[in-house]
Amino acid sequence: MNTTPIASGVVAVLSVTLSSAASGTLSIQLSGGIAVDPTGTAIPVTVSGGTITVTTPITVSLTPTSATLSASQTQQFTATVSGTSNTAVQWSMSGTVGTLSSTGLYTAPSSISVTEVISITATSAASLTVSATATVTLVPTVQVTLQPASVSLLALQTYQFQATVSGTSNTGVTWSVAPVAGTISSSGLYTAPRSTAITVTATSVVDTTKSASANVYLTAYGFTAVVFSSGIWYVDQNRNGTFDGVAGGDQIDYFGQAGDVPVVGDWTGTGVMKIGIFRSGQWFLDCNGNGVWDGVAGGDCLYNFGQAGDIPVTGDWNGSGTTKIGVYRNGYWMLDVNGNGVWDGISGGDNAYWFGNSTYTPVVGDWNGSGTAKAGLFSQGVWYLDVLGNGQWTDGVDITLTYGQAGDIPVVGKWNGTGNANVGVFRNGLWILDANGNGALDLGNGDAAFWFGNSQYVPLVMH
Repeated sequence: MNTTPIASGVVAVLSVTLSSAASGTLSIQLSGGIAVDPTGTAIPVTVSGGTITVTTPITVSLTPTSATLSASQTQQFTATVSGTSNTAVQWSMSGTVGTLSSTGLYTAPSSISVTEVISITATSAASLTVSATATVTLVPTVQVTLQPASVSLLALQTYQFQATVSGTSNTGVTWSVAPVAGTISSSGLYTAPRSTAITVTATSVVDTTKSASANVYLTAYGFTAVVFSSGIWYVDQNRNGTFDGVAGGDQIDYFGQAGDVPVVGDWTGTGVMKIGIFRSGQWFLDCNGNGVWDGVAGGDCLYNFGQAGDIPVTGDWNGSGTTKIGVYRNGYWMLDVNGNGVWDGISGGDNAYWFGNSTYTPVVGDWNGSGTAKAGLFSQGVWYLDVLGNGQWTDGVDITLTYGQAGDIPVVGKWNGTGNANVGVFRNGLWILDANGNGALDLGNGDAAFWFGNSQYVPLVMH
């Protein structure tokens, strides 16, 4: 017996041939049966009056059978209907997330917060019991933002960037910098190099096509770091926080001798800081600014102010624009306010007051930006700043802060070149500066640190 596929609507007629010797009656009982189409699918069979009629069923298929979309994306589904001349379908979807047109175009919602799977169904118009279904997986739209979008840093200054990832429960990012200069930690803490321009990038770990970038603009230090030892001065003239040698733009001066105490100041009011030394009550100041002691006749300055054992202090005591000298003697400040290089007493225009004692190191700075230098004290990492500038401690106005530790040497300067004087410390060659001016030691939040010198040197700051 042969089996042959029968198309829809074709009638198969069973024929029986009898031999010539046959006699009697042949009864054939016909009943419904099952046919199989070329794909192996069962086809209903009906029998009527000795004929077998086979009808191919209606089927619906969808293309594609699945899709993955993010917010506002679209997917066109195509339905194919067979087994009937009526190829129309009715479109439907599970839930109300997104929209589905009458032509099978699905549009994802404008915002997706969590991953969700929905069903797209095409139902035959010729037979409402026949349909096909496809799935759409909706994935959140990953977005990365970075704060701040840009920042200006000093060479070797640090800054903590903050990355925010939305649209996914995995908020991890990988950090990178371009070009490869400075360092960025796995938590986004960036340490600037000595020079160049930088782009910091945070990239989503769940969707590497999503990232955010911030620009880092490196600025030269707003001051010149100087170290002194036994009459030799090393000046960071190019202000990059490292000694590059004379050929690299830095400077070496020979002024003074072993045992001298170095000082710096704008001795002549020209706006240029110059060097000098204090030696047992005598001041030798490089007033002509050539880095060499030329004597008074050669344009330098020599004063007798103070005595052996005094600690020299310098500052613009009256806001005239010229740096003047002074001494600190076990807590007693004697300041040459009138700038003539001689102690004339308070009645003669100078000033003196008690602020501190022998356990403190004197510091000087314009703590409130008024334009005049004011007294301060440092001891084992604790600073006492006479913000009011009246030579005495005033509760509620003057400031105490902790920056540094025992053994540090205090340094004061306008680290960004403007604003109030800020504090810092020199620790065996490591400069740690309160560059963000908040009075707290937080290298991961805008303070700066660099190596210039070692434990054998005395640090100074020039503007």
